[in-house]
Order: sequence, then C-alpha cells, then structure tokens
Amino acid sequence: MTAPQTKERLRGKIIESVNYGHENGIDSKEIREWK
Repeated sequence: MTAPQTKERLRGKIIESVNYGHENGIDSKEIREWK
C-alpha cells in the first residue's frame, strides 16, 4: 500500500525539478552538456 504513495511523491519531486529548471532557463540538453 505504500508503493503507490511513494511513486506519487517521487513523480511530484520530478515535476518540481522540471518546473524549477524551466523557471531558471535550464533544459535537459543544457544539463547534459554540463556533465
């Protein structure tokens, strides 16, 4: 019963990170180039 909740929480964190990236003008391509 905890697995679906964990999945939702993880997805929320991912969405948060993506939104943060968009707000700061960061996209996946730029992040890949930094590594």
